[in-house]
Amino acid sequence: MDRLFEKIQFVKGVGPARNKQLNRLGIYNIFDLLWFVPRGYFNQANTTLISQIGSGNCNLRGK
Repeated sequence: MDRLFEKIQFVKGVGPARNKQLNRLGIYNIFDLLWFVPRGYFNQANTTLISQIGSGNCNLRGK
């Protein structure tokens, strides 16, 4: 149980740069990481041909 509250910087593979990124998201320990839920997502189900794209945001899929 104590491992859940171990600082995220001590997890193997988490260096200073990744630790800083996780801290900006409010993730300071393993418990925070397990309960982290993104605020939203981009729906990538709808695709449009590049020739049909107007102004604004779009998703591109390549092969």
